[in-house]
Amino acid sequence: MSVKKRAASLYCHRNTVVNRRQAFREATGLDLTVRREGALALVLFSDPDGVDGPWREVGP
Repeated sequence: MSVKKRAASLYCHRNTVVNRRQAFREATGLDLTVRREGALALVLFSDPDGVDGPWREVGP
């Protein structure tokens, strides 16, 4: 998905998407624009129990 479309779906500016993607790359060493690395990130950051995927809220 293009940066413009992703930003629209997240209701934020396209530069926000670019900056967050860059910050993620710097923190993890994974480039989300590379399909293999994006898939690896999805697996690494997903819930091992398969509940709610990587977007699960963490709480008490």
